Amino acid sequence: MKTFFPNFTFEASYAVLTHTGAVYKYDSLDAAVSGAQRHQGTIVGGLTTNNVSTIYMGAAVSSELPIGSASQQQTMRYILLHETGHRPNGGRCGGSESCADVYAISHFYKN
Repeated sequence: MKTFFPNFTFEASYAVLTHTGAVYKYDSLDAAVSGAQRHQGTIVGGLTTNNVSTIYMGAAVSSELPIGSASQQQTMRYILLHETGHRPNGGRCGGSESCADVYAISHFYKN
């Protein structure tokens, strides 16, 4: 893992988050899809605890986001903003996913 800027770590794995809060990590997207089905979880692009965010490979794939279909670059931008939304020094959303989505959407098109 390498830290590129304060309190963001980029990890070269795909992460699956379960409803119990367990995180499973995989080396490939195919393995993560299987793991998500097996554990009834969701592939996530990032996870934040307090003011520390870990960004996973799921943030670097084309995807469907609340802003619509997104390229790899747009997905990464959205995930970074979304995780910032969870931070006490960012959007102050805590564990609220909808609040973090609103934060990301409201900042996505700003320069």
